[in-house]
Amino acid sequence: MNEVRKGVGDDICNALVQCGKDGKNVLMDEKLPDGRIVHVLIRRISINPVSGVIGFTVAVLGVLEENENSGLTFTYVAQALSTDYIYFYYVDLDTESFIEYGGGDSSDNLSAMRHGENFFAQSHHDAKAALYEEDVEPFVQAFTKDNIIKTINESGSFTCNYRLFINGEPKYVHLKAVRIESKGNSIIIGVSNIDAQMKQQEAFEHVKQERIIYSRVAALSDDYISIYTVDPDTDDYNRFTESKSEEDNIGEAGKRFFETFREAEVVNIYDEDKKMFLDDFTKEGVFKAIKKKGIFSLNYRVMMSGEPVYVCIRAALTQENDIQQLIVGISNIDEQVKRDLEYVNNLTAARNEVNLDALTGVKSRHAYIDVEDQLDTMIEEGKVKDFAVAIFDINDLKKINDTFGHKAGDEYIQKGCAIICDIFRHCP
Repeated sequence: MNEVRKGVGDDICNALVQCGKDGKNVLMDEKLPDGRIVHVLIRRISINPVSGVIGFTVAVLGVLEENENSGLTFTYVAQALSTDYIYFYYVDLDTESFIEYGGGDSSDNLSAMRHGENFFAQSHHDAKAALYEEDVEPFVQAFTKDNIIKTINESGSFTCNYRLFINGEPKYVHLKAVRIESKGNSIIIGVSNIDAQMKQQEAFEHVKQERIIYSRVAALSDDYISIYTVDPDTDDYNRFTESKSEEDNIGEAGKRFFETFREAEVVNIYDEDKKMFLDDFTKEGVFKAIKKKGIFSLNYRVMMSGEPVYVCIRAALTQENDIQQLIVGISNIDEQVKRDLEYVNNLTAARNEVNLDALTGVKSRHAYIDVEDQLDTMIEEGKVKDFAVAIFDINDLKKINDTFGHKAGDEYIQKGCAIICDIFRHCP
């Protein structure tokens, strides 16, 4: 029998078909035309290997009148919820005996998977093998008979979330326990898979936390333009920025970070820096630099309001909750770079001023001392070429100064220097 027409008894017939296929016991309710509810247990007992005929035992556990339960029984409630739940437990709190059910099948029938005693002790034992290691101790402490009864009495239900290994992977599940008022001192416990919702919530909380961190960083330094968190494996990214620039064309979140960022950023980069940026800012280049130096850093210029502005992009790896992330930050370093350039220019001008004699315009004694030091180093290293040092003295300079004054002495020095420079025109 593969199909049963709709009508009275079709649920029992479908349950027989399912039990014949998988051999699992079925505990179900069937509503009769007069409104009464029949509580039935179906068990497969044998299969004829020749004819394929299957033998069942069908036990009527009880019959409820229509007004006893208004047509609402444990099995009907469980069947209605079973599409969202992966396990059900019916627990007698007085004896701690229990029945474990699997989720509903295509006919919305529940399969009794296991009967047992000492439910709470068995649950704690099973938790050590089935739960994610970090969740075992919190679960064992919370999931006690006294705590469940106390919580249900106070709030109507007991709930908890934990990670359960499903198909070899830890998945978030939600456990909810409520009383069954018509079944004496008993409760029904449902365990549903909420992994997708929890991971979505975790991702939301993670982004929320990152935004808080970015706000704190931005409060301490107004130099940051954008900060990115990037998954090193997938290149998925989240972006945090206060920039409202129309030239800014990379999304708040997305995929293929390196490809997306290079395409978006190169549009605004100063022409002379584009090749350098594209050559250096690659995923391979970034991770190679991080592996070697612990951080990747690159300065380049971008066009802002028609003017080239120096920015710095830096990247480093961090470990957050056992998950590795790449943090990429872009900061405005224009004022700093321009200060540094001005300092270098001033330093160069000062050095040139020190190295040149103000009176004659030729290299000064200070410059001579520098060259002397360089030559000494080259001699020690055996790198020096043949050279000669010529020393000139201007005769009677003191007499000129004493007789005609220092102005005439200065002119005397200048003329003497001109003669030397004319003869040794190419001398350094």
